[in-house]
Amino acid sequence: MTAADPVARRKRAGTALLTLALLLGAQTPARAAAEAPAEPSCGPGHVNVSDFHDGSGDYSTAFARALSALPGGGVLSVPAGSHLLRRHVAVNTDGICIKGAPGASVVVDPVEGDPDINHYAAFIVNKPAASGTGLDAVRDVSVQDLRIEVRKGVDGPISQGVVQYNNCRDCAVERSQVVWTGPSDIDLKGRSTDGIAFSQGSSGWISEVRVDGMPKVGILMTMGAHDVLIDEVETVGSGARNGAGGYWGAGIALGGSSRVTVRSAVSSGNRVAGILVGAVGGGVLGWHPARDSVITDCTVSGNGTRSQESAGLIVNSEAYATDHADVVPEGVVVDDLRSYGNNGHGIYVSSGRHVTIRASSVRDNTDHGILVANATHGEGRIADLTTDVSIQGTYAHHNGTVLGVHSGSVALRAVKDVEVRDSVLWGDGQVGNTLVLMSALAGAPGPDARSSGVLLSGIDVRNTLNTWAHGESESGAYDITGSGSPNAYRGTGLAAPPGSHYTDRATGHRYLKTTGPLVATGWS
Repeated sequence: MTAADPVARRKRAGTALLTLALLLGAQTPARAAAEAPAEPSCGPGHVNVSDFHDGSGDYSTAFARALSALPGGGVLSVPAGSHLLRRHVAVNTDGICIKGAPGASVVVDPVEGDPDINHYAAFIVNKPAASGTGLDAVRDVSVQDLRIEVRKGVDGPISQGVVQYNNCRDCAVERSQVVWTGPSDIDLKGRSTDGIAFSQGSSGWISEVRVDGMPKVGILMTMGAHDVLIDEVETVGSGARNGAGGYWGAGIALGGSSRVTVRSAVSSGNRVAGILVGAVGGGVLGWHPARDSVITDCTVSGNGTRSQESAGLIVNSEAYATDHADVVPEGVVVDDLRSYGNNGHGIYVSSGRHVTIRASSVRDNTDHGILVANATHGEGRIADLTTDVSIQGTYAHHNGTVLGVHSGSVALRAVKDVEVRDSVLWGDGQVGNTLVLMSALAGAPGPDARSSGVLLSGIDVRNTLNTWAHGESESGAYDITGSGSPNAYRGTGLAAPPGSHYTDRATGHRYLKTTGPLVATGWS
């Protein structure tokens, strides 16, 4: 990774948030510009951590003393070589820039069995408020040009970031690596260590960073993180033994955050998802969804464990399982995503409102290319968690490489107000040969599980269109191109809302649906 000009970085951050504001309907560019994160401003001081080292193997005290020598902020230089941390370094002063020289690294290796989860981190911003309640804000803290190695992970219900920012405003991690160097056996990793975490009002950006092998999440935006740009990062191999669901095993996860942009990221080989947009909380904390998230120009590949809950990109919420059906991610824009070779779905939206997927390529995934579905709620009832979803200008092909005819390039399952338009969906007749699959929600009463308000417009189905029992939409309209007559579809005809159009590719004949949505014949 190469250093970037600070002014260019600042302009890049402002441009990304301007794009986000325009996508989500901001009224004026000035509003977006005001929200752009500032470049971290280092204070006037400058110290070298080596000058405070007592000659022992542990540099924890040396970092603490060096920070004490910067009461007005400044640059804390870390020279080349490896620096062991048995305890975390608390950074609670504005304007602190921790900057590594070429070849500089710190090694997080707390004493075996240490009960303090903070000691499993390298750097933490967490300044208790003078009032005794909550946290005071700390500003302009950055970690730059540093390799952070992690040898032990915390194992408990509360997660801990190796770099943890709590109520840290305009803070950054730049041109750095966070790498797991502990046991490779996932049963020995612990389960609750994140790479980089922004929480409790933190803002800023992460740029030109690689996070490798974290037990839980590579990069986590949670519980009040806002106005963050994640740019040109790579997250690899997240997930320990709890990697079968939830956030454990996502390369990048957004939950309880707002106005976060992920741009030009590569996320691969993670146990659950490359990128996950969801909700966090539960218990006394309540549930908090991600809002106004943008995923643009990203690649997710080789993620998942062939589970139905795995995907390259996931938009979901687990709150419905605890009777909080209204807590779902809202305002998600996915633009120019490349999702391929995942052991699961390419994109999985199981709960979300106002979700847009456009100009993306989804291919060679073992299950559905794009699955948009509602989740069950209670005893076979449908929770209307997935509404107002738009898939535009997307190319989905050769998905279902393991499940074959049971998978589709795009599958819609018991959804409300979903459109798929101007997209090409196809397979090769061997895998992924069910191209648009609208299925009733598995396990729910058939007639009550139908989709409604489904609009298929400008869809070129290069192979077959498959509608499961009760999978047809009760309302909406189809405008699709396929092979053969819709009246002869699967020997019974194709059920579709009245007013739908179908074009036979071979003959050019165009058909109009004149009967009701649950009637398979009536195309003329």
